[in-house]
Amino acid sequence: MLSGRALLCCCTACLVLVLCFLIPETRAKDAIQLWYGEEQQFGFPGIAQPWVNIIGRISKQDQLASLSFSVNEGPEQILHIGPDSRRLSVPGDFNIEIDANALYPGKNSIHINRILKDNSRDVRHVRVDYQGRPWPLPYRVKWAEVENIQNAVQVVDGMWEMSESGIRTTSDFIGYDRALAIGDAAWSSYEILLSFSLNSVDSSAYDSPESVSPGLGLILHWNGHTNSPIDCAQPHCGWFPFGAIHWYNFPKSGPGGFSINTRPINDISVALPYVLEIGKNYLLRSQVKTFPFKTSYFLKVWPQGKTEPDEWSLQQTADRKNPDHGGFLIVAHHVDLTIGNIEVRPISVSKGVPFREYLTILPQVLSLAAGFLFLCLAGVSRKFRQNNRVVRLAFLLAATVLLITLEPLLPAVLQQFSVNAAMSTALYLGFDFSSVFLHLMIWIIIISNIFKMFCNKHPESTA
Repeated sequence: MLSGRALLCCCTACLVLVLCFLIPETRAKDAIQLWYGEEQQFGFPGIAQPWVNIIGRISKQDQLASLSFSVNEGPEQILHIGPDSRRLSVPGDFNIEIDANALYPGKNSIHINRILKDNSRDVRHVRVDYQGRPWPLPYRVKWAEVENIQNAVQVVDGMWEMSESGIRTTSDFIGYDRALAIGDAAWSSYEILLSFSLNSVDSSAYDSPESVSPGLGLILHWNGHTNSPIDCAQPHCGWFPFGAIHWYNFPKSGPGGFSINTRPINDISVALPYVLEIGKNYLLRSQVKTFPFKTSYFLKVWPQGKTEPDEWSLQQTADRKNPDHGGFLIVAHHVDLTIGNIEVRPISVSKGVPFREYLTILPQVLSLAAGFLFLCLAGVSRKFRQNNRVVRLAFLLAATVLLITLEPLLPAVLQQFSVNAAMSTALYLGFDFSSVFLHLMIWIIIISNIFKMFCNKHPESTA
């Protein structure tokens, strides 16, 4: 049998071993905060964008030598921390943005590695259960029935608190674009009904050139962050391309209100003046209808308990240069916001194309038809055969067909490449200007040739 001294030594050794294991783990938990825990779920209702996000904050940044993460024992990747004036708004904030295609169905492991200046090392482990299912439509969120926020929505940015009345931006963590994603890349025409209430507004946004002013809203036909128009490396902080933005802006002076923006130009002007009262509940209904040649967006807002307006308050149309598919992003930009229950249902759009939809492409159809008819006549009749004009017309028709073919590919270009705001705007305006210019030149050539034929047919008499 062990003597009392030997037994004490054994117990002390065991205690030291336990502390050796527990102290680094405890220190790592204190230093690396995971806002949604060590076990997280993605893709259970569906996957709303190409990325999944592990979000948190690092403490004691002054002692930090390096910070990295790895996915499923893969290579180490640099993990950036805030502030960056955008998604990483506060010192120490991090957002591990992982391509969903890099995750296995089922269990995945994410390791966060922190190395301090004294060469000590902390490792925090995150276990991710991933199921990349198609997001169902219709879809409903009743917060009173939700146990895990990640089983109801996909958290993209920020720390959100859940209660029976809804989900709220944590008051100490409000900032740039706190965001939740819902939906699927295959979604096209749908309607959203949600309740919300405004708790407070962060006036520090007025002092930031990146934030400009506080606001809140929805981004429809959302397909994930990109490098356009801003390239932030990790995490991505670009928002092009999108279908439309339903936005409520709080100007520094003047009344706030709603607008619908479908272009890359950063337009935060108020189209519908509307006063949102602190602590009051509102209902918002948004609708998107996708047609072959355009997409229409609709919006109305009213106080909860009041009768819903019969007419839409705002509506806007986007052409083929905007994405015509994708879910939506709920954005709280420098505001403390509570989002209540959410309902999304599909919208039935006629399988056939209504005649009025063809009217939107009538100018292009007429120009191409007239141009090709002229070329055919030039091939069989000497009266129409003006070699230089025929060559010019053929070139213009080819350029027009190419432009029509490339226009719907613009969203893919903005999504895959780093394109700044000026270039994005130039691309949009360039397509519009080129379309008008090409069609105008086609008609100038056709009309001038017909006029010349008419003049040759009736020559002036000579004495």
